[in-house]
Amino acid sequence: YEIVKHKDGVQSSVVTKTKSSALRPGSAPNLLEVRIRGTELSFYANGQFLTKINDTENYRKGRAGLYTSDVHEVAFDDLSINR
Repeated sequence: YEIVKHKDGVQSSVVTKTKSSALRPGSAPNLLEVRIRGTELSFYANGQFLTKINDTENYRKGRAGLYTSDVHEVAFDDLSINR
C-alpha cells in the first residue's frame, strides 16, 4: 500500500510503498478502512492496523480516492463513506 496526497495537481507520497501481510493478494477481497479522529487518520486492512498519519494540512473537506497500478483488473464492491 501507499498513501499519497494530491495538491495543486501534484502527487506526493505521504507513506511510501509498503508491503503488508494484512493485504490479501490476487483476487481475494480486502476490507479497507480509514478512521479519522481530529487530525489523525488511522489506516486498516482486513481489521489489522497498517499505519497512522497526522493531517497537518487540514484536508477535512478533501476527497477520498482509491486507485491501483500495474494491475489489469480491479473491482470495488460495497464502497461506503461514513461520517
